Amino acid sequence: MQIVMILFAVAFGCVVLKKLFTEKRFLPLPALMNILVIAAVACSPEPINSVLWFYVPSLFHASQYIALGLAYYLKERSLQLNISCDLGKEFWHWPAIVYLGGAFAIGTFVYLAIPHVFRLYGADYWRVAGLILALANFHQFITDSAIWHLRDKECREKMMA
Repeated sequence: MQIVMILFAVAFGCVVLKKLFTEKRFLPLPALMNILVIAAVACSPEPINSVLWFYVPSLFHASQYIALGLAYYLKERSLQLNISCDLGKEFWHWPAIVYLGGAFAIGTFVYLAIPHVFRLYGADYWRVAGLILALANFHQFITDSAIWHLRDKECREKMMA
């Protein structure tokens, strides 16, 4: 199995390099970071490896929803205040930082604190964390149906700047 993964990684690297040299195109930075972090997780020592495989992909997957939510929040805020909204510039201002901090705090509570509390009452930490992850994935399945509506131009204009 490991040899198959290595072969796919080499093939992927060849495709990326071919596009770089023939088309002068490279991976977007978020995709590159995702690949590098997953590679680092794969090379991590065994005790921490399982924990990282459990949380790191979820973090990257959730980041797209956080970005959409932040864009929507900033757009709505700019409409209420009747100001223009440049998402690139607004990202580093206080309202965006508060929004991202709140999302981080909620995620930390849900994925770390809740399983820990259940563990104090005798439940298996990883079973509770897995159940929470399964529930989050079910929630994502439901919200994906709404997000896919972004393909509709009218819905996209309502949600995005």
